[in-house]
Amino acid sequence: MQHGLLHKANDQASRLRIQEAHLTGIIGVLDFLLITSFGLITFALYPGWQNEAGHLYLAAIFFTALVIVTSLKATHCYTLENLRFRGRELKRAIGIFALVFLVTISLGFVFKISDEFSRIWVLAWLISSVTAFALSRALMRPVITKMVDNGHLIRNVAIVGGGEHAEAFLDSLKHNAYPWINLVGIYDDRQSRLSDRLKRTLGISGDTNKLIDDARNGQIDDIVIALPSHSVERIQQIVDKLDVLPANINLSPDISELAFGTSMRTSYGDLHLLNLRKRPMEGWRQFVKFLEDRIIAGLIFVMILPLMAVIAILIKLDSPGPVLFTQNRYGFNNKLIKVYKFRSMYSDQTDANAEKLVTRNDSRITRIGGFLRRTSLDELPQFINVLKGEMSIVGPRPHALKASAAGRLYDDIVDDYAKRHRVKPGITGWAQINGWRGETDTEEKILKRVEYDLEYIENWSLLLDLKIIFRTIFGGFSGKNAY
Repeated sequence: MQHGLLHKANDQASRLRIQEAHLTGIIGVLDFLLITSFGLITFALYPGWQNEAGHLYLAAIFFTALVIVTSLKATHCYTLENLRFRGRELKRAIGIFALVFLVTISLGFVFKISDEFSRIWVLAWLISSVTAFALSRALMRPVITKMVDNGHLIRNVAIVGGGEHAEAFLDSLKHNAYPWINLVGIYDDRQSRLSDRLKRTLGISGDTNKLIDDARNGQIDDIVIALPSHSVERIQQIVDKLDVLPANINLSPDISELAFGTSMRTSYGDLHLLNLRKRPMEGWRQFVKFLEDRIIAGLIFVMILPLMAVIAILIKLDSPGPVLFTQNRYGFNNKLIKVYKFRSMYSDQTDANAEKLVTRNDSRITRIGGFLRRTSLDELPQFINVLKGEMSIVGPRPHALKASAAGRLYDDIVDDYAKRHRVKPGITGWAQINGWRGETDTEEKILKRVEYDLEYIENWSLLLDLKIIFRTIFGGFSGKNAY
């Protein structure tokens, strides 16, 4: 392993990075469109749009395309290594196409509608879609390679451990890993044990506290622990400490036989590791969340613009000062973001850091402000934060810097408080629709909020988000504690 690898990581840190999940998700959507397009084109050519069974053809086209893309995803065809198509991956994909078409035809026999479909059309659709799919992968491979070479598509990896086990892992990484695996640093709390070879070549980036700081300031995707296999207690302590970061935490191959609860294998090329902690909403789940925030937030924002205009006028008529109020809050990966709200306090009494809790009949609240806070309409401008990519529609609520409960800061009360920041904060959340919102005058209230926030992160799904949005719209985000 050469010293230049760390220089490469530093050079790439400032470049625009494309999320692997976003790229593979977009490719999956394009595959769906490609398959359905060729189904529609071949249908238009033969038997033609005038066919009486046209609705059955359309249903078959969309069903088959959806099953193919789902099957490709299930067989890992949307990982970066498989998108750089080699022969065996192409054969696997063609096999999936053929199998799904066979299943679709079989379902036609089961439901006694197979006679409605043209055999010529089925064969033409299969051949054309497979050909177009293979061609798209051939064109895609050099593009992905160039993105990797330019540093736009990389997976940043940090290593914990500076001894012989780290050396062995680095050697394996050099000879077995894919080119988009990018080393950003080596970290160890016991720097006196750094091997002579690493001192001469890569050096040490710092301890695990420095790793957390670097992860906050940059973007570390994976953390690999390379320590002796007998250091079970120390490994567990490191995992617990680093669990506040939105990163995968893995064990290096020589200690991957240790039992750490429910774990999964992960791979860097031919190098296999054991995953101890999975990054929340990893892979396609991250892409689905991305689409949800952009599409649903965009639609809602357009619909609420007239309402926001009315609220803005009422605020100006009610008291002097700006319509919007911005407040620094902790966002994804503990980074500060400026959160937008409709101003609900008199402009000369606003509390930028929320050092004083808002209480019932608080004299700082304007007449219209009280109504906005009770109904959470003051949060509507946060759709701007969502569209900017700083927040999600659904997620743990972002808290002000000095927010406290019973006179103590939130992170002093809750040990796992920082784990909320492994995902983007939300306009609404699981805790809020379950009644845990408003004033936090007791420690129990913030403990319960964090409990529900972490439960949401661990059990995220699109259906759960839709449920929370639905309950928020129909009154789940208002309550007796909101004032």
